[in-house]
Amino acid sequence: MTMAQTRADELRATIEAARAELYDLEMADKERDASALIGHAIKYRNNYSLPQSEADYWWMYAIVTEQRDGIPFGLTFQCDKDGEVTITHDSRVMALWPGCDSGWQECSFAEARQSWERIIRTVRAAADRAFLVSRRPAGGGGGEG
Repeated sequence: MTMAQTRADELRATIEAARAELYDLEMADKERDASALIGHAIKYRNNYSLPQSEADYWWMYAIVTEQRDGIPFGLTFQCDKDGEVTITHDSRVMALWPGCDSGWQECSFAEARQSWERIIRTVRAAADRAFLVSRRPAGGGGGEG
């Protein structure tokens, strides 16, 4: 092995160690920043493509509940313009990530909670109707089981 090869190996080892240390420092910063977001509520003015009027928009909400490996995770929920409800309990909430210009905005926890309760009432009413219908005697369908 030449002196140049030996020196190149030494430099590679130094660079590898520096990269590992830098990664650890950056990860610690990301975990700290993501942890600070826990409990934050945000909302996004959602729509399907090509909205025609204000009625084509609705709010999608997210609440950060934890961080994993520097990434904020939480609960997201929405009721779209057609009444379809979407709830995701383990979603990445990247919208709060520094430098992420995504259209999301902070909102009060009370506002998010009020929207959540309205969605739950909607789901509960739909489920009550569905279970009521399933109890009716019908030709070959439903029934209790």
